[in-house]
Amino acid sequence: MMKTVVRNTIVSLCLALALVSCGRKAKVISRKDMSKICADMIMADAWLESQSPELKSAADSSSFYEPIFNKYGYSMDDYLHSVDHYLNDPLRFSKIVLKAKNIIIDRKEEYEGRMNEVQGAPIQDSLELFQRDQSGTPATRIMGVRRKRE
Repeated sequence: MMKTVVRNTIVSLCLALALVSCGRKAKVISRKDMSKICADMIMADAWLESQSPELKSAADSSSFYEPIFNKYGYSMDDYLHSVDHYLNDPLRFSKIVLKAKNIIIDRKEEYEGRMNEVQGAPIQDSLELFQRDQSGTPATRIMGVRRKRE
């Protein structure tokens, strides 16, 4: 009985090792995607820093960044392999980081532009529109209300 358990355990371990060794080899992420990933990671870090201490301490870095890697079709292993690859060429790596910085600056400018548009737009309450417009014009027609003629 004991020999069977040991044999089954050994066979199971061998099969598990065979499956792991047949796994996908980590690939080098393109410089373009690497810049986008770095920008997303920096923004995610900034967001996390703005959260409560409990949330910050609960965030595991590997699981925290996994959705970012998945967004671009890569894994944590691909990212780590790529960082190792690009660190061997400091000039290339500095260009990736500079591009990530520019992506963040562009996103910030886009966000600020949208905020300026929203802040400049008039804010109207739907009830205020309804009360002001009692003649059956488009605002009241949209709401499906018709005023009875007196």
